[in-house]
Formats: sequence, structure tokens, C-alpha cells
Amino acid sequence: MSTECTRQGCALHISYFYETMDIDSQLDALRAVDCEGILLLATEMAPSDFRKFRDFSVPIVVVDCYYDELDYDCVLINNIQGAFNATNYLIQCGHKNVGYFHSSLDISNFSERADGYYKALRANGISTSHPYVHPVSPTSDEGYRDMLRLLESKAPIADAYFADNDIIAAAAMRALRENGYRIPEDVSIIGFDDVPMCDMMVPPLSTMKVRKRELGATAVQRLLDRVADPKRECLKMCMATKLVKRQSVSRR
Repeated sequence: MSTECTRQGCALHISYFYETMDIDSQLDALRAVDCEGILLLATEMAPSDFRKFRDFSVPIVVVDCYYDELDYDCVLINNIQGAFNATNYLIQCGHKNVGYFHSSLDISNFSERADGYYKALRANGISTSHPYVHPVSPTSDEGYRDMLRLLESKAPIADAYFADNDIIAAAAMRALRENGYRIPEDVSIIGFDDVPMCDMMVPPLSTMKVRKRELGATAVQRLLDRVADPKRECLKMCMATKLVKRQSVSRR
């Protein structure tokens, strides 16, 4: 976003919102900036969180979040397509039992990735009723502890997993290795996001690459279009992901 604003000759003012602070005072501070439009990075926002922004008279473009009731332009990752392709890749590699490390944090991105995972199973004639879906925290330490508890419970482990993000995948790989599982010989794992640590993991993590630069640039351009013509119809724009094959997935 910053790079595209510079390219377009726009000034970008960044405001951070914290749950521990009074939301009204934070919104008042944002109004004082006297901006022409708002790019709202809303990854972890719930539908109720958007109510406070209804009073703003300037155009708003929502980034990385979508709910049907939102009356805003939304620029998003194509989570359903990404999760579908990740899960389908595991199936194409010959894995019959394909599980899911599903984030225990309920946000729109992860709900859409769940849709993509189950869609891939159905497309391949695989039952969606199985014991291989496990809730895991999307943070490193808590995700690792969740995985240790899962393994201690002797829950059945699939031979391949799609993880909602790379952090969950990394936590799962660490816990599995410490409990004697080999990656990818015993358990294959694919993540989502392609964060920088993926190349440095052992083994390097297969994942779905999110084109963050293109996502940010598209959001800036859409906001400029809406500033120029506020009567435009709202659009939902999804940025495709790309499969990155590394060494954490084996073929059967």
C-alpha cells in the first residue's frame, strides 16, 4: 500500500487500532487527519466492528476481510481457491487421508479456507466426515501446545494435512517431529501465506503464496477510483494464490 501510494503521489497516514484502547477516541483521532479515503485492513474484524465506521463520510475500501452484509469495496485473498488447490495438491500426490489443521481463531479468512478444503474433498469423492480435522491456535507457542495435547490424546493422525496458515503448519511440524513423526515421509503438510520462514524450515514448507504487493496496490487503486467517483457500485475483488512446492509434501 505504501509503495503504491508513493507511485500515485498520495500521502499515506497509518493509524493502528488496539482493543485495549477506547475505540471512540481512536476514531476521533482518525477523523482529525482529514483524509480523502480509508484503506481498512480488517483481517481480524467481526461484522459488529464495522458499525463504528458507518459515520465516516469518506470512501472506505476493506482489505483482507469480507462479510455479506458489508456495503464496501473489498479487496481479498481468494481463500477458497487457495485452500482448494492446496488440498487438491495433497490428493493428487496420492494421499487418501487428508486432514485439516483448522485455526481456533474464528475470522473470515479461515472460514473461507475451510470452505475450500471441504470443497476439494467433495470434488475428489472423499467423505467430509472423518476424524482428521483438528483446531489449532494460529500463534506459534499456543499452536505448538495445542498439537502436543492432540498427540498426547492419541487422536488419529492423517497422512497429509492442509493448515490454515504457515504458523500453524510450523507448530504442527515441530510437535510431530518431537513425537517421532517424519515430515514428509509419515505426514505431509502444506500451509498458506508463504511467509519468509517457509524456506528456512526443516523441511522447507510447501504453501500457497499470497501476492501481498498486488493486493495492496489493487486496494489503493480502488480507493482512488472511488474518491474520483463515489457513486461506483461496490466490488468484491479476489487475488488468486499460487502453489509453491517445497519438500514438506511427499508422493505416495
